[in-house]
Amino acid sequence: MYNKQLWTAMTNQKSALKLFAHAEAKLRNSLTRLGAVSALLLALTFIGCPGNSPSDPPPYIPSAVDTMVSAVDLTNLINAPIKNKVPVTTITTEAQYTGTITWQTEGSPALSNDAKFLPNTVYTANVTLSAKPGYTFSGFAAGAIIYSGIGIITPNLVNSGNVTISFQATTAVGVDIPVNDLNLTSLIKAPVAGVTPSTTVNTPDDPQYTVSSVQWQLADGTAFSDPFAVSTVYKAVLTLDAEDDFTFTGVTAFTYTGSTKVTSTENSGATIAVTITFPAIAPTLTKSLTITGIPTAAQGLGLHCLVFLTTTTDLTTAVASAGGGPILTGTTSIAGDLKTITSSGANLGLSNDNWVGSGPYYVSLIIATTPITSPTQSDIIAMFLTRNPVNFDTDPTSLSILDFELTGSTPGDGKTLTINGIPDKIQGKYYLAFLITFEQLLNSNFIPTAVAIGGIPAGTTSITGNLLSITVSGESYSVSSSWNGSGLYNVGIIVEDTDGSGKMYITTLPVNFNKNATVSFKSFQSISINLTAVSQPNPPKTATTRASPLKALDGQAAPVPYLSPILRAALLPGEHFLSQ
Repeated sequence: MYNKQLWTAMTNQKSALKLFAHAEAKLRNSLTRLGAVSALLLALTFIGCPGNSPSDPPPYIPSAVDTMVSAVDLTNLINAPIKNKVPVTTITTEAQYTGTITWQTEGSPALSNDAKFLPNTVYTANVTLSAKPGYTFSGFAAGAIIYSGIGIITPNLVNSGNVTISFQATTAVGVDIPVNDLNLTSLIKAPVAGVTPSTTVNTPDDPQYTVSSVQWQLADGTAFSDPFAVSTVYKAVLTLDAEDDFTFTGVTAFTYTGSTKVTSTENSGATIAVTITFPAIAPTLTKSLTITGIPTAAQGLGLHCLVFLTTTTDLTTAVASAGGGPILTGTTSIAGDLKTITSSGANLGLSNDNWVGSGPYYVSLIIATTPITSPTQSDIIAMFLTRNPVNFDTDPTSLSILDFELTGSTPGDGKTLTINGIPDKIQGKYYLAFLITFEQLLNSNFIPTAVAIGGIPAGTTSITGNLLSITVSGESYSVSSSWNGSGLYNVGIIVEDTDGSGKMYITTLPVNFNKNATVSFKSFQSISINLTAVSQPNPPKTATTRASPLKALDGQAAPVPYLSPILRAALLPGEHFLSQ
């Protein structure tokens, strides 16, 4: 009786028109929210959200419980006294604390701020540290302050940031001090492609030496002044002049972070020539992704997208990301440079570093009406996934929008529907497949059991889609996680072209879904109903002017863009695209 009723409906043109017009209208009223939002919220949690801190714009509001200052190391903050030099008296560069330093000799008052260290004199530094707002020395362990320079530290007491450091006597009059500031990294910048070599150096406030000349050379020693080029080795030759009371005698161990070699010659004690050899400048590499075939119906809506490259169908395996949009009128493709990301479990952190990897990756496509910066923004519409991994060995990599399908919160874990023998007439189009029973079609509260949405690339004769569950909650329905049900269902397909026209098809006999189902297109009966998307009289440029039943997490109505007709049919109630 079941199949007889269905067959009778299909062979009667008028009855079929009435039956499927009713079913289609109910279908559109049922699918009001995409579960891809849930998938996004589960997997895409951006890290690095800043909190309130003293560096924020005023007013700063202290937290209810201050954080104890972490380990304190004064080694690079306090230098041993040098005769004829002005002492450092403050510490201001640390994030959790500030400090004051008073210098004195035994039995003498503290030095004034502008006084200089005397020759052949022993000095002690009295250091007082104060916690910045939001931090405290309460609970700070005794002896936790570190100083590994040339000096003896008296350990701090518990709950205290105060220490004293005793130093050896400064050198006597007429005795020069060997230069010990040997790291040249801060003096001069490494070569950058396209930048003209600079002979300007960054001189420290209280230097042990000055730089009297800088000469740039090629690897063979030839003088060079043109802009730096990629794949080329350069050298910088610096002439250093010792300040009063300092000497280069016996000094050879200069360093430069990032160099391949640092050598010194012509050491007279008063001057020295130091040659820094830099590695060849590597070409700036980028890889980009282009998505083509943006349908006319999606153009001019101001939609934005974000893509992730993943090693599996799970977003937590993402390695790279790129953003695109807005999609304006006439925009048929979108492209973006791929950037590396960091991940820790379900947390994904975006980076500004170019991704230059290769190999096969799945591509996830997330769509929203504004640039995607947060997993909780209310205008996120859907997430799609490529059916197969995409090879990124070449650049740029190009995909068609038809290579994607709608995905649920657990992509790949449920049943699939494979349709073989796809004819030329529906290749290169979009489709929405749904599972129904005859009883569901006749029910006034018609709700299909599961759906699959995606594209059929040109030349594709077999397509496999992941079936997604339809969840009912009161008056609201959503396409959510992968469907893993079973039983007998007829399969309906709505196929649309890029201009919004299309056809509806349905299997003449039910299909067994006790396992992944495979159906030949020959099993479908064409229903002679032309599908034409009906545009609103004045379609909005963006989605901000209309609220739909797609709900944000806070339960408020969220704006939904006017997607391609097949997605409008699934998402937006009241979009009539059945013509009589």
